[in-house]
Amino acid sequence: MLPHAERMEREALAIDRILAAEDSNLAGLVHVTTTDAIATQYLVPRLPALRAKHPGIDCVLSCA
Repeated sequence: MLPHAERMEREALAIDRILAAEDSNLAGLVHVTTTDAIATQYLVPRLPALRAKHPGIDCVLSCA
């Protein structure tokens, strides 16, 4: 279980890096597949900030 949790943590930190990125020209479609809990508790609350900072990014969120 630990390797899976560590991978999830790395992915969450990658999202933080995206949110903190200074390049405002980021654009494209991003597909994210995660669990319901991570989506609702971590990702969804951060999506408005991502959209505000990078309006060219479109996110598709899938829960497995």
